[in-house]
Amino acid sequence: MNKSLKEIVLIDDDYLIREVIKKVISKMDSDFKVFTSENGIEGLGLIFVQNPSLIILDTTLPRYGGMELVKYIETNKKINDENNIPLILIHEDNRIPSIDYENCIKINKKDKNFLRKLENAVYLKLRGSNYSKKETLFHKIQHFLAKNIILW
Repeated sequence: MNKSLKEIVLIDDDYLIREVIKKVISKMDSDFKVFTSENGIEGLGLIFVQNPSLIILDTTLPRYGGMELVKYIETNKKINDENNIPLILIHEDNRIPSIDYENCIKINKKDKNFLRKLENAVYLKLRGSNYSKKETLFHKIQHFLAKNIILW
């Protein structure tokens, strides 16, 4: 298996949200592989099997809720033994989660910039920097122009 591959477990009961997030992350970087689940019990199984580099978790889930899953991840040595697995919590605007998990980013599903914030959060947690195609392209163009204007 490719050592640079970053496995992500995505747990959300909304099929459309799961598929959109999976597609967005898959297009971000070929090193990201997304495994999905529609409920907390299946999601917990994926976490044990995949040992992911990142977990994206909806706070309101059937069959073992998102907040209960966070508490389980925090306290389970087999899952989180000194790794402090990065966690992205996605929530509804009126249900902002209150947790003490250190390595966590919370994103509101109803935010108009939800996908952009999600992309940045995924890249930040897995690569250690913000991700922005526009910003990267802008900086490349700016660097190219600066270099060519100076040489010209």
